[in-house]
Amino acid sequence: MSSKLGTLPSAIDAYRKSKPKSMENWKVPDNLHITVDFFGKDPQKAKDSEIYKKFKDGVQHKVKIVGALLIGERILTAITFPQTEISNEYPHMTLMHKVWKPFSSNAALASTCQMGGTFYSQY
Repeated sequence: MSSKLGTLPSAIDAYRKSKPKSMENWKVPDNLHITVDFFGKDPQKAKDSEIYKKFKDGVQHKVKIVGALLIGERILTAITFPQTEISNEYPHMTLMHKVWKPFSSNAALASTCQMGGTFYSQY
């Protein structure tokens, strides 16, 4: 479950237009969004989620972006704090991906932002 962004960040928009050689094979998700609730492959979690039940598609929210996590040639994810109700332990926006799929952002953030992780202080 996600909250859609009203406009693309200018850096991502510029990338889409120019696609520099150094960024070959990197992909920008078709639908940039903030992941506020994550169910994985368990549809029962969605049915049980109060956030999911109240979610309205297309509603815009203010979002504070405090940093970004780049894992080599794999994925670039923004660390975000949306001003809306969330249940995802690590709310984020996948900006670009190459080797990994966008859903890998959750695991990447969990491994680097949980207690003892390099970016724990951001959360």
